[in-house]
Amino acid sequence: MSKDTRKQDAISEAQPETKEAPSTKPGRALKVDPATRRQAILDAALTVFAERGFETARLDDVAARAGVAKGTLYLYFEDKETLFEEVVRSAISPVLERLDGLAATPDVPFDTALEALFAMFEKEVLGTQRVGIRDDFFALG
Repeated sequence: MSKDTRKQDAISEAQPETKEAPSTKPGRALKVDPATRRQAILDAALTVFAERGFETARLDDVAARAGVAKGTLYLYFEDKETLFEEVVRSAISPVLERLDGLAATPDVPFDTALEALFAMFEKEVLGTQRVGIRDDFFALG
């Protein structure tokens, strides 16, 4: 056995055995259904808008937080303002639905309804990141 052959054998033995990854192409993200990806973008946008405000929020930051390329954002939303509007809409919708349910029960005394409204606002807005987009929402009017 030559000196070069022994050196190659030693190198081969020292290197850990590598296993090939499952049949995914390198650099390619796993397939995610559009609704899940859209929701991930909205969640990321809510966080970024709440932390930085509308004016200083960057779509690059939203994309990075959502784990997508910046161009992917434009597949779902026309621009930053459209994304913000949808974040506000998705943040407010659950609150409005609960208010509709409360309004649909006419037998509830006013004081009880008002207490329920304040409790819901505290839980669904003040207790979440939604409170961070409040000022920007009113500023865009």
